[in-house]
Amino acid sequence: MKFLLMLLLTAFSLNSLASSHAEDLFIKKVYAVTEANNGRSEDVDPETLTSRQIDGLMKAANAEADIWYDTILEGDYMLNSEAEVEVAALSKYYSASGEFVAYRAIIQHAAYDVGSCDIDWEEDQDKMDQFLKGNCTPGYISSGIFISPDFKFHFRDENAIEDFSEE
Repeated sequence: MKFLLMLLLTAFSLNSLASSHAEDLFIKKVYAVTEANNGRSEDVDPETLTSRQIDGLMKAANAEADIWYDTILEGDYMLNSEAEVEVAALSKYYSASGEFVAYRAIIQHAAYDVGSCDIDWEEDQDKMDQFLKGNCTPGYISSGIFISPDFKFHFRDENAIEDFSEE
């Protein structure tokens, strides 16, 4: 029994190590292409993706948008509770040798500039939503992300960090 347990733990450890290595390699390739500025990109129509690819794209988009709770949403912005994360733009990045290195997406979520209005934070959500619509500046929070070609890995584009723009 101990042997079986040891075997399982070893297998999980090796799988984790391989995944970590693959993620590191992905990140290094993306940085090599973006820093050298010698690759190329092409726009992608998200409708050409399979449902599995769309699921992977949206999973990455939602995970990266969660970062906003520790960044831009700590300030004068609040997400529109009636909206969801969207992909505003999608492109493929290729190395100088033509290798498909990553997808790059601009993700966005409808939001409000709550610094532009005086909110009663004690209101229930329905009243808050109505107040926000009528009194606060509407817009979008957006940011850039990179996603591996197999949709397993993703990370924030440090050159396109989250920002608010008015509608």
